[in-house]
Amino acid sequence: MELKKRYTDNWNAIESLYHHIKPLVSCKHSKEQDIRPLDDEKRSRKWERIKKINDNCYALLDGYSIGDDVFPPWYNWCYEPSLEDTVRFSPIVWTRKKNTVSVKVRNGSGGGAHTQRYKFLASFLPRKLSFILRNGKQYIFHVDSGKEFYLSKSRSVCSGTARFYENAHGDSPPSWLDGWLNTKDDNAAITFTFDLKSMDLLNVKGGKNLPKPAKVTIDKSAKAGMKTELEAFREWAFTIFPILPVDDYDYDKKILKEVYEHIGEKRLHWQYGRGYNEINDVFQKYDLARDIICDPKHPLRLNLAQILLGSTSYHEECLSPHQQKELEKTVRSQYNARINTVCNFRNVTKGEEI
Repeated sequence: MELKKRYTDNWNAIESLYHHIKPLVSCKHSKEQDIRPLDDEKRSRKWERIKKINDNCYALLDGYSIGDDVFPPWYNWCYEPSLEDTVRFSPIVWTRKKNTVSVKVRNGSGGGAHTQRYKFLASFLPRKLSFILRNGKQYIFHVDSGKEFYLSKSRSVCSGTARFYENAHGDSPPSWLDGWLNTKDDNAAITFTFDLKSMDLLNVKGGKNLPKPAKVTIDKSAKAGMKTELEAFREWAFTIFPILPVDDYDYDKKILKEVYEHIGEKRLHWQYGRGYNEINDVFQKYDLARDIICDPKHPLRLNLAQILLGSTSYHEECLSPHQQKELEKTVRSQYNARINTVCNFRNVTKGEEI
């Protein structure tokens, strides 16, 4: 079921929304829990709700995330968060102070994709703020000024979450947890402060800078040193590839198996569809590709040609001469990128984590 978009454009709208929604009471939920679903018509998405912190603060919760005292994430079921946790980790928090009102927006905690959080923000931000998801990163766009602000994923968790993972993994936590169990606030949330009456934006605080992407450079001198061999191999590969079997599972499996047998490694399962990234790693690890390209009699020469060109768009159908020219250009580009990878011509400088 899709979220129902509901605008809360000012402080009065937030207060009215809370008082308008009748608390949900059932055999599972008491009146004291004060569950007020944001979709008051169907009330089926009860975990998406508004919670009153005090007369000057309301939190909008997306449910089953850190800080929720009624619908906690599975790893927090035995820990009851404080009101401070709820205010800190809720996706949207409205706070009134004298003549101003602030809207704090927070991404999820952890490095994965927080799809539920993204849908929630897209549905329940005030009209002056819009949620943008672009190229795997999240932004908040302020409509009046036309500015957008990077909404970083948070590295902060509540103490209950930290204790859970520490107890589960002891002294040897997995590498993916490294840096993701901070109990101190990492300033990832963005707070927009508006004039209480006009809702004009006064200032923006918090948030992080957009992380620097990984930088890839090509070792041109090493590539230039193999120019003659690379050109000879490319001409030979593009000549032989059209007569090789197409979409033949047994042949593709044989091609991969011969590579592993050559280096003395065994594989229990053979699946050609997932083999390209893995086989690229093998070529890089053993520096095989350069040896193959420089040796016209190398036993894996045909294997390398099949693996490189078989992962391109070579066999796509074209309906016009123009499409054919564009396809040839694409295949050459794909082939060149694969050569740079398997021959270790690429130098990658690690970028900053999101």
